[in-house]
Amino acid sequence: MPSIRPLDEQYEPDKVAQIRALISRYDELVTVGSPARYLVVEIKRCLEGGLLLAAILIADALLEMCIRQLVVFHRARTRAKGGPRSFRTAYARENRKVERDPAATLERLVAELETRSLIEPDDAKAIRAFREVVRIPLHYGLPGRHVRGHEDLPLTSVFKDLGQSVTFFQFESVIEDHALRQLAIVPTLIDRYTSG
Repeated sequence: MPSIRPLDEQYEPDKVAQIRALISRYDELVTVGSPARYLVVEIKRCLEGGLLLAAILIADALLEMCIRQLVVFHRARTRAKGGPRSFRTAYARENRKVERDPAATLERLVAELETRSLIEPDDAKAIRAFREVVRIPLHYGLPGRHVRGHEDLPLTSVFKDLGQSVTFFQFESVIEDHALRQLAIVPTLIDRYTSG
């Protein structure tokens, strides 16, 4: 199996600089001691290897994990009856509820945070846009939807005849052209609600 080429051999210098800046940005996230830290490490490793699609998929999981933790934190804070022990008990209870609740979709969790004024409406909108353009198409195997979410590319007749909406190169182009911007959204949103 061939090894992964260094970033400098995969991308132009300006894109390499952007990727390295993103690696630093993810490293700054306050996730110490959390399972989210593992995802951050994986995102950084993907970025170091130039694996932009893999980094986006893991960043999506990180964003959802942090949204769930934010909901659980605020529910527990509301329900805790006393000091730290009461909060830890309430947090564990709320965490189990959210984990077991099939209705606790990302959309519903974002709506709860927005309704309770725990996130800004523009941030809720950004999460929904990320979900629509990145999460749904990539997790459900809809590459054409992902491409169309970014630009209007012509269909290649051979692929159209096969029922495919985009070519390998169209998909690759959209990932390479838009992944860094998409990857930058996640730490910005997480930082806004988890730091300080």
